[in-house]
Parts: sequence; structure tokens; C-alpha cells
Amino acid sequence: MNTIMICGDCGERILTKTIVRSCSHYGNVMTINGGSVNCLSGHPDFLIISMNAVCDIDCEGILVFGEALCQVPETVCIKKVCAVTDQENTDALSVIRQSGIPAVGCSMSGKASVSLSCFNGMSGLLSVQRKLLTIGKRVIEPCEIRLTANNPIEVYSALAAGCILLLCDIPYTTGYILS
Repeated sequence: MNTIMICGDCGERILTKTIVRSCSHYGNVMTINGGSVNCLSGHPDFLIISMNAVCDIDCEGILVFGEALCQVPETVCIKKVCAVTDQENTDALSVIRQSGIPAVGCSMSGKASVSLSCFNGMSGLLSVQRKLLTIGKRVIEPCEIRLTANNPIEVYSALAAGCILLLCDIPYTTGYILS
């Protein structure tokens, strides 16, 4: 099972919704969101936990930072995860530096590990700009992956969802469906 922890997706939870919809194309999804636990069907392939505050984490998985970290403690102990964040998210970058965890920067910047090209809200290319190590320890060389969506999605949600699928070792040769 792939564990995905989403931290700081406040408000309408667009990032969480996009990630849940995207993962559901590739397996069964269980979500934990505040006081609610839902399993869409059968044994889960993805466990998606949505939380507002950064907390201590000691489990394998992917930690995705949203745009609004509601609470950032002075010290936090995070181990065994790979982080996914927008390179402009200074609070997330501070937590990543403090914890020393590996991170994949996602943005439209040429400096990001993962970016988008030709994106129009419904389709585009996920551009892997440097080697990445998946949670299954597979090396992904720089490449472009076709993304398609059934509904319009925002740039960072597309970046994060595509990056998560890639890091979870979901085959990418035919592209990814995101929502």
C-alpha cells in the first residue's frame, strides 16, 4: 500500500481531491480526512491522509505539502518519507531542511525536479528534469509523461498528482489520468 500524507491543503481541499481522483484510476483508495475515514472499494492500494498541521512522522510514504501550512511547530521529527512541494513554499522548505528528508520540487521553474510543459488545465506533459528515485527504489531518468484530466485542474495539483503516481511506481509509458 502506498501511503500519501497531504499537509496544508486547507479550504476547498482541491489538492487532496485531485490526488484522490488521480490515485483512484490506478487502484483502490482509502482516505483519512480529519474525523472521517472512507474506503472507496476493496483492499486499499493507496492510503491518503489529509492533515492541516505538520506532525512527527515515522512511516514510509510520500509527504505532500499544500500551499497553506496551518501550523508549523518549531521542531518536528519526520523520517522515512519523500516530500513533494512547490519550490516557492517557504514553510514547507523549512520543514524539509530541518528534517533532512529527500524532496522533489514541483513548479513551473526550470530549477524544479518536476515541471509541466504545454499544460492547459486538461492536458499537458509532466517534465521530469532530473533523475528521481521512486519509493520502490526505481530510478526514473529525465523524461516527459502525458497527463490528461477529465476536469480542469490547477497547475500545482497536476504537478503533485503526477509526481505522486510516478514516485509510487505507477507505469507511465502511456501517460497518467489525473481526475
